[in-house]
Amino acid sequence: MGIFKRKNEAPEKKWPTIRSLRLKRHSEGYTFYLVPGKNGKPGHKRVSVYTGDYYFLPDTAPSAIRLRLLYGLLLLASAGLFLLCGTRTVPFNLARYTALLQLPVIFLYIYTLAVFFYYVLAPKRMTVSDYRASSLRLQRCCLALMGFLLLCGAAALLHLCFTGFREASSSLLCAAGTLLSAVFMDILYHTEKKLPYEKEKSRDKPPKNGVKCQ
Repeated sequence: MGIFKRKNEAPEKKWPTIRSLRLKRHSEGYTFYLVPGKNGKPGHKRVSVYTGDYYFLPDTAPSAIRLRLLYGLLLLASAGLFLLCGTRTVPFNLARYTALLQLPVIFLYIYTLAVFFYYVLAPKRMTVSDYRASSLRLQRCCLALMGFLLLCGAAALLHLCFTGFREASSSLLCAAGTLLSAVFMDILYHTEKKLPYEKEKSRDKPPKNGVKCQ
């Protein structure tokens, strides 16, 4: 009957939720223990101990302050140049399809700026979660910005070809400025990618009388 389960019937597969995926991502590298209550109190307390790898830059790497200043200047220069070129009254900026290309770039710049602030505030010895949320995410943002900026620059050049190069001087300057914005993001991406991050196993000790959670 339908109300009884068959013995060999496979259990229903449960798909992970967004909350479970976020918890798994932020708890990566941590080991959880159950510790008895203090002073003989009933119950247990769940304690997390980081047992993963720490990521850090060696002393031979460039100064962290100089890197943050360089990244900030490159990001501001790229965003400022893109906004300057995107707000000029040239035929390409007046086309309808231009907004479809430029609007995602604006949101990407805002998101990249937020990631950069997290990068600036990240500790010297980063957990796996910190490393992914700062260095790796900043690299991905730069790649995404480069792709969209190159599309905008290529679309501006194609627009010139199909419109007979009317007002070519101002349009070419805007296209060149957009491509230069992509170059700034490329410099930021390759600078961060080439940094010699090192890994060191955590030496944090588990709590006394703690039982490891399964």
